[in-house]
Amino acid sequence: MWKSGLIMWREHPWLGVGPGGVARSYRQYALPEAVKKSTSHVHSSPLQVLVERGVVGLAAWLAMWVAFFVLVWRLLRSLAGHERERTIVVGSVAAIAASS
Repeated sequence: MWKSGLIMWREHPWLGVGPGGVARSYRQYALPEAVKKSTSHVHSSPLQVLVERGVVGLAAWLAMWVAFFVLVWRLLRSLAGHERERTIVVGSVAAIAASS
């Protein structure tokens, strides 16, 4: 799936194949040895964003994650000495990071 996704991206590097484009286009890019010949996701969130939104979309997606973690870092620093609140923030961040 990753190889097929990279092939799709190489044909549409800047803006990708568009939202939902993997579901619409994967069948024509699936390699002969691929177990699944149809799918809506390439099983990698960064690669999925790259394939569907291109380099521009991936840069924006990464910028959002960087901004999020910078804000979390600042929040955690401001909560020095408030262990209960820090634990809640860390647990929330772990849940968000694991689901992406």
